[in-house]
Amino acid sequence: MAIRDGNQIPAGTTIEADVCIIGGGPAGITVALELAKSSVNVVLLESGGLKDDPEPQELNAGTNTGLDYYALDETRFRVLGGSSDRWAGWCRRMDRSDFDARSWVDTTGWPIAYDDMLPFYRVAARLCQLDTLDPEPPDPEGLSPVYRKPFVGNDVEIATWQGSPPTKFGRVYRPDLESATNVTVLTHTTANEITTNEDGVRATGAVAISGAGTTFTVTAPTVVLCAGAVETARLLLASRSSRPAGLGNDHDLVGRYFMEHPHLVTARLRLLPPGTSGRPPLDPIDRGFLGTRARLAMQRPTGSAKVAYIIAEERRRSEEMLNFSTHIRTVSTVSREDSEAYQAFKLVANNMRSPREMVAQARSGAIPEGASEQLRRIAVGAPEIARVIYQEALKRPKELALYTQSEQVPNPSSRVVLDDTQVDASGLPRVQLHWQLSEIDKASISRAHAILGQQFAQSGLGELIPDPAFENDGPDWGPGLRGGHHHMGTARMADDPRHGVVNKHGRVHSVHGLYVGDSAVFATGGYANPLLTLVALAARLGGHLKRTLA
Repeated sequence: MAIRDGNQIPAGTTIEADVCIIGGGPAGITVALELAKSSVNVVLLESGGLKDDPEPQELNAGTNTGLDYYALDETRFRVLGGSSDRWAGWCRRMDRSDFDARSWVDTTGWPIAYDDMLPFYRVAARLCQLDTLDPEPPDPEGLSPVYRKPFVGNDVEIATWQGSPPTKFGRVYRPDLESATNVTVLTHTTANEITTNEDGVRATGAVAISGAGTTFTVTAPTVVLCAGAVETARLLLASRSSRPAGLGNDHDLVGRYFMEHPHLVTARLRLLPPGTSGRPPLDPIDRGFLGTRARLAMQRPTGSAKVAYIIAEERRRSEEMLNFSTHIRTVSTVSREDSEAYQAFKLVANNMRSPREMVAQARSGAIPEGASEQLRRIAVGAPEIARVIYQEALKRPKELALYTQSEQVPNPSSRVVLDDTQVDASGLPRVQLHWQLSEIDKASISRAHAILGQQFAQSGLGELIPDPAFENDGPDWGPGLRGGHHHMGTARMADDPRHGVVNKHGRVHSVHGLYVGDSAVFATGGYANPLLTLVALAARLGGHLKRTLA
């Protein structure tokens, strides 16, 4: 039908629909595109506009009360397209084993299997504009020798990520949303309560507030939450008119099991000279300036793929480990993560892969804080960037770093809660994020170090030296711990309502007509970036609704 500005809707208006989708990120857009192929009338509410706007973005502000984490208004985005406006585009399916129950970890196992997801992964790959729909893409062309035999083999394997352009869902699929005869998108429209019947067992719609402060109502017998793991939990908990503890929270599960992918350097690899254990000379590690291109290919994605080391499933099961990935970096005296200049350089490099894309990104406002600000940081920090480039690319390395992206076990103490002492401009209580990790999260990485270390030593590559924080089993992860902006859990999927908020179709167990279609439903997180899986889940949900509402 149209994309309308919610600021233009008069106060007190009632909008009728068959389905109300809350959240216009990749998940919400995917559900809408699926339903656009049906006759049901759909209204999609997006809190932001068509471009970045600081006013709706401020609604994300909250407090971190657990492990050190990003400011909450800098790790979620209110704009049509949501998180896809900022992502670097890396896509990988979750492993088959990620969907399976593991006897050594409580509350693992999904109510759906990997095979159930296969057709929807193909839909997600198409929506993310990937080069291939293959479940396991071939090794990328020009794969660095450090990711080949004899440095992989036995229990050490590699995993491949595919690169999306990256797809900005709001920009790419805006024409499809505008041309759909049964879909209306309302921008600058924030849902601040999900409405239900009197006893709270059936969804009836949502109360909406525009950026101008006017309140109106959307009535719909089916409501689909696609606001992201933090905001979805927030809205469920804040919808207390019929249920004092919030919707779907009969067993105190909403907001719990928040998961991230810990990102950090966990070990160093002290390189051994060529000839050790018969190892031949390798350009990326044994040459100086002439090895620059090989070093860049070793640690930076080339074309549309990147790789990492993983541990074979059989070994993980025998060792009772979580899933794990790590890739090689060269080492610099300048911290990549702490350097604003380098982060700006990396952002521009990742999001502007061609002159045409550069112009499109700048025009669409998809560069955080604007392209001019990022370019200013690059100019001011040019000496710092130069040191990173020299030490990490031009100089022959004596050691390498292992940068890990690993699985976090579902932990009920890791959670999103409401802060009723503070409310935002829409009247919703602010959120508190209490991110917590568990002993097995760290122990699994340490065990992976031992397996990788044995492989690297036997093949003559180097001696693996764990980071000091990983030389013991204590709770300290060291100062480098970060997340990947990968928010999962908080409304997890399970057959038993005592173990999860939604069933295998994404419907909230205790509320008919209320669904969750985003990464909040993840029962486990594996190590793979979540966007491809959340789009696949949204496509699966859209297909389910299309069939059941026909």
